[in-house]
Amino acid sequence: MFDVNDCVSDSIDLNYLLGKFVLELRAVIRIFDKDGYILQKYGILDDDKDPVMWDMDFFRLLFGYGWQDCPQAYFEGEHVVYVVIRMNYGCRMIIGPVSLVPVYAELNKMVIQLHHLNPEDEFRLSYCSREYFFSCVLTIFHLVTGLKMTTDELWERNFMDQGMKNRLEQNLVETIISRQEQEAAHTPYNQEMREMKSIEEGNVEVLRQVIAEPVVGERGLLSSDAVRQAKNIAISMITLASRAAIDGGINAETAFTVCDSYIRMTESLSQPEQIETVMREAEYKLADMVRQLKVKEELPHPLVKKVKDYIFCNLQSEIKVSDMAEQFAVNADYLSFLFHKSTGKTISRYVLEEKVKAAESMLVYTDNSLQEIAFALNFSSQSHFSTVFRKIVGVTPRQYRDTYTMDKSAELSSQS
Repeated sequence: MFDVNDCVSDSIDLNYLLGKFVLELRAVIRIFDKDGYILQKYGILDDDKDPVMWDMDFFRLLFGYGWQDCPQAYFEGEHVVYVVIRMNYGCRMIIGPVSLVPVYAELNKMVIQLHHLNPEDEFRLSYCSREYFFSCVLTIFHLVTGLKMTTDELWERNFMDQGMKNRLEQNLVETIISRQEQEAAHTPYNQEMREMKSIEEGNVEVLRQVIAEPVVGERGLLSSDAVRQAKNIAISMITLASRAAIDGGINAETAFTVCDSYIRMTESLSQPEQIETVMREAEYKLADMVRQLKVKEELPHPLVKKVKDYIFCNLQSEIKVSDMAEQFAVNADYLSFLFHKSTGKTISRYVLEEKVKAAESMLVYTDNSLQEIAFALNFSSQSHFSTVFRKIVGVTPRQYRDTYTMDKSAELSSQS
């Protein structure tokens, strides 16, 4: 039987690949023999600016790391990471340091102080996203050991040791005992389910009635801090509401975007009451989106939904019926006919309307120029954008923005 590995060259050059990974990870990779002597170093970083090579106590600590069957991560603070991979013959590979968040001054300062580097050398951490960094680490691990591992398995080995399992069990027992002593019960599950069902059905009035019901029981205690508690509850409820909206017919990307937007808003707030208000507004918003969808159309053909999802995800690109037809493996004329029959609109008209909807939001909520908005939504020119916008909305983009600005100014004046 044919094996895809037969297509792979026997002359894979590990030095070449590790040199490429240095560029991808923006991190130095070092290989030491079993006695701690450097065998190879990939990446340009002088030893006196390298925490691993300069701080011998730290090097000895890292050299003691490394499992035979799993990369081992060492964190400094929450965001700076090194990884140790144990190789054959007792050798160790040490990767890092890398910041898993965009670098800021305090992170650099922390590393310099921890490893006694010279501040005048202007040491700078490199940034690599968490997902990409550990994905590359697992690939390197496979190259040097032949072993395969998923990201979940990596997290479990590194962070779910017996001590953490014991802490989780202890915390669970203490929580159960505490609630039993207080004779406290959680908010009834059926009440939460009715809340989600009303969102799925797009019934805003029923949703308001369910939310207005007298609260029986208590919400779970997710944090001892009142603000963090409110944010955690909001994150949970908004996430559940977005999934209910998807079940109600809203395309997943739209629901996820609404979810992300409202959760980010709750993170910026500092009053529990404000946070809960935003949480409820997210539920009302999602329920109303489902309601509007159900008013507009009966159950659409699955292909029509795919077309709408495709358009939503590609508003900033040129959208061609032929591309969609090829992706969905159907005839382009049939796809156009089906869409028009289901919605009463041509695909090209629907695309323009969706672009205009996006433009309306950008005109109201951003300071982007008309030219920038036209470019972002892939109009051929600002003039073309203005023509299409006026044809659909009835006013020019500039008039639309000016009207909103005046309305907003009047509202602020009345409040003051």
